[in-house]
Amino acid sequence: MVWVSSCPQLSTSLLHHEKILKVIRVPHTPLLIVLTNTTITAYDQNTLLPIASHTRAEDSVAQHGTNKDIQTKQITVNTAQLLKIHTVNLFVQTEHNYLVIYSVLINHSKSLFEVNNNVNYELIQTGLPLSSTVEKNSFSRMIKSATKAIVSGNENHVDLENIENFNNVQLEDEEGNFTIPTVKLSVFKILKIGIGLQNYWLKHNSHNLIIFNNKNERQSSAIQAQEGNYFQIINMQSFRSEVFQLSDSDWYHSTDPESNISYINYNTEQNYFIFLNDNKELWYFTVEFNDSDLLVPVGHKIFTFEAIESLENFKISFNPQSNLILIHVNRRIELFKLFTDTSKLVYLKDIKSKGLEKSSIIWSPCGDYFVLLDDSTGYWSISTKFGSFTFSTTEIIKELDEVYEENRGFLRAAKILIGPNANSLFIVGHDYSKLYKVNLLAANDSADVFYDHEYLSIIQNNKSFVRFPIQPRVKKIISQIERFNGNTSKSTSKSMSGVLNISRNKYNQLAISYGDNISLSTPFSSGGTEFNNILWFNFRNYYLDAYNIVSQFWFNDYLVIVNRKTKDNFEDETENGKSAANESSAMVDELIVLDTTRFKYGNGGEELRLDNDSTLWKYDFKTTFIKIQPITISEHVCNVVILTHDLRLIILELNDNKALARKSSSADLKVRGIRRNYKIFIGVNKTIHLLSVQHKLAIKDVIQIGMVDRRHFFFLLKTGELFLLKNQTMPTPPSQSTPIGALKPNNMYDLIKIGDTIEFFKFQKLRFNDSLTEYIYVFNGEELLIYELEDLIENSFDMSTIIIDELEKEKHVFPIPISIETENFQPIILDGVVAPNSLSVKSLDLVGLENVIVNKLSSGGLVVKTKVARKLVLNNFIENELVKTSNDLEAAVTKYKQFSNYHYCLELLLFKYLTSDNNNILKRLITLIELNEHSEYIYINCLRKIEVIYWDKFFTILDTKPVTFMKRLIEINNVELCYNYLIIYLNYKREGEDEDSAADEEALNSNDKEIILKIMKMLDDSSKWDWCFELCRFIKLLQPSGELLKQIKETLQK
Repeated sequence: MVWVSSCPQLSTSLLHHEKILKVIRVPHTPLLIVLTNTTITAYDQNTLLPIASHTRAEDSVAQHGTNKDIQTKQITVNTAQLLKIHTVNLFVQTEHNYLVIYSVLINHSKSLFEVNNNVNYELIQTGLPLSSTVEKNSFSRMIKSATKAIVSGNENHVDLENIENFNNVQLEDEEGNFTIPTVKLSVFKILKIGIGLQNYWLKHNSHNLIIFNNKNERQSSAIQAQEGNYFQIINMQSFRSEVFQLSDSDWYHSTDPESNISYINYNTEQNYFIFLNDNKELWYFTVEFNDSDLLVPVGHKIFTFEAIESLENFKISFNPQSNLILIHVNRRIELFKLFTDTSKLVYLKDIKSKGLEKSSIIWSPCGDYFVLLDDSTGYWSISTKFGSFTFSTTEIIKELDEVYEENRGFLRAAKILIGPNANSLFIVGHDYSKLYKVNLLAANDSADVFYDHEYLSIIQNNKSFVRFPIQPRVKKIISQIERFNGNTSKSTSKSMSGVLNISRNKYNQLAISYGDNISLSTPFSSGGTEFNNILWFNFRNYYLDAYNIVSQFWFNDYLVIVNRKTKDNFEDETENGKSAANESSAMVDELIVLDTTRFKYGNGGEELRLDNDSTLWKYDFKTTFIKIQPITISEHVCNVVILTHDLRLIILELNDNKALARKSSSADLKVRGIRRNYKIFIGVNKTIHLLSVQHKLAIKDVIQIGMVDRRHFFFLLKTGELFLLKNQTMPTPPSQSTPIGALKPNNMYDLIKIGDTIEFFKFQKLRFNDSLTEYIYVFNGEELLIYELEDLIENSFDMSTIIIDELEKEKHVFPIPISIETENFQPIILDGVVAPNSLSVKSLDLVGLENVIVNKLSSGGLVVKTKVARKLVLNNFIENELVKTSNDLEAAVTKYKQFSNYHYCLELLLFKYLTSDNNNILKRLITLIELNEHSEYIYINCLRKIEVIYWDKFFTILDTKPVTFMKRLIEINNVELCYNYLIIYLNYKREGEDEDSAADEEALNSNDKEIILKIMKMLDDSSKWDWCFELCRFIKLLQPSGELLKQIKETLQK
């Protein structure tokens, strides 16, 4: 999940005299390329400064045509070491079926902008301006530099870093500074595409150029171009070319085989095509090579649309990390999932965007969110992959006045590009005059730490953000991260992908890692509202091989990291003929436990160093990990669930308070019972082989794992499916004796699908009175669904494997979840864990994030920020008790009456169901309210806020009359209730009369007058003079003659 962190950090004027056609980024470089009709311009991503430009000659434009499109190729490199490429080709399509290929040379070691001394021309700086002056050359400075190089090499490594100290300024310049490279643009080659050029693509990590045209223009001028769907694949290294026509393929059996392709797109990440023909059919196909090295297209029909309003606005966009596909059709954005093994396209849901005539869909490199741009209006929004919108300029512009301000220009866009680290947006203004850079706020996997380009943010006490500045070295790393590294069939050290890991432990320590870099902080808080200045310990790796840390987590105050490395015997396996193409055969993940127990006392002045000597234990499992998930069992025990590429589920136990008897042959030692106390105990608890479910579960797409009682497992896939791997055996109560045969582990499991389009799931225990109930809540992009964990596991069944008759059908009912709507609200955690025996019980709220817009001229105009928000959800829990007709309502009262706003939640529910048509739930709600001591308060407070037209319904459901209810209140002898209800009652009588009766002087009958006199006497006895006065004014309106007022006066004078 991401949110817009602030207004644009940077902006620059686009001094182009022609309309901007496209903006692309060049992978593994800091370049943005802007294309116009005749020019291409390279900009630096970090500063938005133009650094190179090329304008085509007039003769070239006349001969080859103006520019139409531009693309570049994705190449896989070692992003863990932040490697950059130095040469790249840009492929520019022109109007006359030409491809102009540019060669881009990037010199990262030479800066385009340099600062020199005017006196002796000494090079002072090659990047951005420094914060401190540069010392003059001297002999002492040379000695210091040589000593530093001998001790720590060429890198600037600091063991202990205090970012907020003034003396850290020079270190920040050295580590956080970067250069703007020198770039040269030149035309390398111009290709004439004979068959014509309608679309073209560049395959990842390949020399293949793919061309498509709906007619073959490789004819003489006298012969008309032959219609058809033609493809051409050109090897740009050997310039070997092959052409094939779609109608020649045996598998293409359309309703009309000669129908043309109306729209086609190529998934460069996963190497397949999807096209729409004139018959509204979607087809999937790939291009393979047979034994004779000839092209063989293979495909299937995957979907048919009933109707398409406009083929011109039809668009397909592929998620770069999964098989999710967004399709713009019939003014809607629809989400689909493609099953590549069966070539089926399955509809999932509609994204919340209606009435879009023409749009652009830009997926983030991480695949977790996308940007939706309305091309006609320029409004844009950010949505998670399953349709939860975190930012929308449409709503913002509606709230603002029409006064133009410069910092509002980014709210309407012509082009949008997502940065390679998925943490920034590059926006071309709607009038094409400016280029903006907008930073995004992102969350780590557990959503307990948030970060942007400058700060780490923590939600403290579920109330507000606390921010800490990021180290300059880490800021530089974040700005250079590439979240998508291309697809390659061979995984080696040259194609390692780095992963940014941020985690927090219960002592409020933070850890950040990427590649070979690890930083560990001192505690930022000891609890409460006070915060400490944190110090950072930087890891020093003495080994020759650099680390590539792909995951990390805390176990109490031990830091556990996962290092991905090349297998030691990989080369021997390759020489023996074993395949090196499989990722698991080339790479392995090793689990490393670092002893970081003393670093939480780093502020005390003790000299500490974080290096390889801090390693307590490490072990590799001869394979790589798909996902590793720590699960806290108790204060001293943690289970680590590891899903491996060789389809094993390994459960490790970590224990820092375990003691075992020490083995000894000496009898006296056995008698004394000497025990061995582990600093940390690590052991394999269980191993489960998943070969039997691999055809049902896309194991390599798992992104989150949950474990319950070491028996049941939850798996969440990239494509949003949530599965439960349920153990079939029932747990044996401790009181019963267990047969010897039952001691063997049971490996009989059912794989059950729980839901689709799930963003994440979490476990949380909530305390109600003296009992703890564990819940699992899942977020599907529109609402948060909360289940009782035990109920969900017990009532989840694989319905495809069991036969249920009508009598047993009621026993297999999927549990009804607690549903919470989350529009414009991103849920984070439930805040409702109440300490036992607490005198004041807080409310049960949902804590989340939302964007806030402030428009103040005193603060510079428009301000965009993200804040912590709360949403009351106790009423949703109570409502779920009403929906489940089998639940005991008396137990519900006992369960929820501990909350101080319990009665208020009942008021909300009463208001909701009085204004709805669900009378069955309303009757159960009335029954629930009647079980409370102060039910009258709830009724009256709701009736005061609701419209008169619903009062009849209330009294009908309550099976009483207004006068009878008033007598009930008088018997209670509560003055406030009687007064408030009398106002309601008199309003009810006034609104309920027709025009004839309204003109009647006797609007109040004898019973009404008697009731009013009694209540006036009660108010007089309680000295409620203000209420008496207000009631008399109201009576005067109902009875202008004033007879009742005279009776009231006589009654009060007695």
